[in-house]
Amino acid sequence: MEEGHYRVIVVSPEKILSDRRFNSLWESKRFTSRLFNISFDEGHCISQWGKQFRPEYAELGRLRWILPSHIRFHVVSATMPEPLLEDVKKKLNMRSDETILIRCSNDRPNIHIMVEKMQYSPNSIADIERILRLLSLNADKPCKLMIFANARNETEEKAEHMRKFLPLDLRDKIIWFHSGKE
Repeated sequence: MEEGHYRVIVVSPEKILSDRRFNSLWESKRFTSRLFNISFDEGHCISQWGKQFRPEYAELGRLRWILPSHIRFHVVSATMPEPLLEDVKKKLNMRSDETILIRCSNDRPNIHIMVEKMQYSPNSIADIERILRLLSLNADKPCKLMIFANARNETEEKAEHMRKFLPLDLRDKIIWFHSGKE
């Protein structure tokens, strides 16, 4: 990373604040001079998750004091009403006179929400299998979808299980993602 081999680095708040490798990167002028910005996806989590669930979110404002002033913060969220926005700006030590707000609609006609009543135990993957079969009935190609799970190991297990339902050439299309991904 210090050599500049990557254009984008995705990292969890826990790692960006506590991992010794990042601590040495923040001290490296070679690294920070090329750093354009720090982006926070799902920025509302900085306010909503920073109390008990993942306290490191509330600590992200420390980056403002660690990093050179030329590095901008880029915060995005589809769900950030004004009180949350003000809290996030406060937690990230963002100055109002240096903050640009861009508000866009989150209406995405290409995204469809589907809600299905569970027919099986919440611990079972049978409902996911049923929905995958339902989605594939009228499709000439597999649809794109996201499935959320409550735990990291559950995320990985469900992704691995769902791969078995696909032809070999499509199995690599199912990936899992969570904050522990290296």
